[in-house]
Amino acid sequence: MKFVEKSLIIRLLNKTPMRIIAMTFNGKIYLKDTLEKTNSITINHEKIHAVQQAEVGMTRFLYLYFKDFFKHWIKSHSWANAYYKISFEQEAYQNQYNFKYLETRRHRAWERRVIK
Repeated sequence: MKFVEKSLIIRLLNKTPMRIIAMTFNGKIYLKDTLEKTNSITINHEKIHAVQQAEVGMTRFLYLYFKDFFKHWIKSHSWANAYYKISFEQEAYQNQYNFKYLETRRHRAWERRVIK
């Protein structure tokens, strides 16, 4: 797993109303700070996203991620609510404290959280 510390992308996104500590994109985890200063729970959360992205490919992951986000945003008109209802985020948040989760994780585990 490759980490990009003190990422310019994260700093730029944090100039918007978004507050991002880390973000996974195409096999790399971009961090706001150094790896040593980043919470291990956050790292585990992002590792779950890395596995999700590897399963479906980056293009399909982004398509499904934003499709899920906008579907929930249209219903709730709340960015925060829509974000937390994204199936990929639900899997990551529900398992971020389980540091052995990726060892036992079912393939495409996020799919059972998708609301059709």
